[in-house]
Amino acid sequence: MSAKIDVHAFDENGTTVVVVKGDLDLSTSPQLLEEAMPSTETAMRYVLDLSSVGFVDSTGIGAFVRIRSALRDRGLELHVVPSRRVRAALTLASLETTMVVHDSLEAALQDGTPA
Repeated sequence: MSAKIDVHAFDENGTTVVVVKGDLDLSTSPQLLEEAMPSTETAMRYVLDLSSVGFVDSTGIGAFVRIRSALRDRGLELHVVPSRRVRAALTLASLETTMVVHDSLEAALQDGTPA
């Protein structure tokens, strides 16, 4: 598995967007949490773009759950743009119904679902 992922956060009209590229596994999930969790503290709306994630294991799924929990503590929903493999993992873990799942970043940014 990879030893590093690329995590880039930016604001898009009041929505915090966190773009993740690479594989999410035991060695990289802590980096995702370290870089993505601070963004949950100031977000008014939060989108996790995982469309460039090629692999995710149970530690990656655990990271998504921790981010979702941090957002829910603030009354916000986690919006996710999954790759095909991430979507399959979310479905397998029965988590796709606990997050707002979008087919593209553009759709996530245009969606009027309350955050």
